[in-house]
Amino acid sequence: YFVISRTLGREIGGAIGILFYLGTSIACSMYVLGAIEAIEIGFNLGGLFPFDTETLALILMMLIASIVAVGVKYVNRGAVIFLGIVLVSIFCLCLGCILFATGAFQGELDASARKFGDNMTPYYGLDPDNGKTPSFLSLLALFYPSVTGIMAGSNRSAVLADPSRSIPKGTLSAIGVTTFLYLTVVWLFGTTLSREALLNDKLIVTAVAWPAAVVVRVGIVMSCVGAALQCMTGAPRLLGSLAADDCIGFLKVLKPATESANPTRAIAVTWMVASIPCLAGNLDAITPLITIFFLEMYAGINLSCFLLSVLKAPSFRPTFRCFHWTTSLLGFIWCLGLS
Repeated sequence: YFVISRTLGREIGGAIGILFYLGTSIACSMYVLGAIEAIEIGFNLGGLFPFDTETLALILMMLIASIVAVGVKYVNRGAVIFLGIVLVSIFCLCLGCILFATGAFQGELDASARKFGDNMTPYYGLDPDNGKTPSFLSLLALFYPSVTGIMAGSNRSAVLADPSRSIPKGTLSAIGVTTFLYLTVVWLFGTTLSREALLNDKLIVTAVAWPAAVVVRVGIVMSCVGAALQCMTGAPRLLGSLAADDCIGFLKVLKPATESANPTRAIAVTWMVASIPCLAGNLDAITPLITIFFLEMYAGINLSCFLLSVLKAPSFRPTFRCFHWTTSLLGFIWCLGLS
């Protein structure tokens, strides 16, 4: 944001910044709803009272905003704990699936759920929740928000000791690790379990988790809460930067007192913005919106990098050795086409 706004103007930087802010804020809503849904389904706590999902999501969102408002250092300390729980959960569900495939462990499923190669060809069936048949692009819109965390490092560059070194290294490492994990989990479950089992159980990964399903259930909740904390940490700081640059007049009141101060006003606004999508009470209702925001934002960033490189802007001197303007142009066209 800083480079774009200082070279192409605050108007373009502000436009991209607003897309990034809205996408990150609504992503926080998605993670909170994911945590509540995992609790309700995984621990059989759904339907306790009318609008229970929406109410619990609003309460959790308030708790997350309160933690961030107290200080980002507590979020950073908790990140290691959340990461440890998630890694243990991934190990347990992958090991459980392998044991289930060999017949050494049944978990919460019966033998009929073990059907090798049942998902090798595409089949788009009618969705009983909305009465529509999904397509590849509609399913991509639902999945895409799960890979939008690659900008987390640049979003918090102000608190990094060496951003020019840490951001490329951390971003590429995150992409490599998550891609490997996604492909591994999809391949394991897709080749082992039947299509019917995958369609009928939203938390199928917990059903085969070894040694117990509760390990992965807790891991899913912790993963969602940890991601929501990161979003609630990054989005207000971006909003505070937009306010400090006076990109949008009415945001000036959200300017932090100092550059290092915790942007409490921006946190309060982000809490309200992120709470509104929670009223939908359904992940599928908000994920396509997140996808659009992030695709447009990525398209804007790629286009800006392309223009800055081609125009040879003196303030744009990327230190990443593999950067070339053709990759930025390709990324812009690709994001625009998907959106």
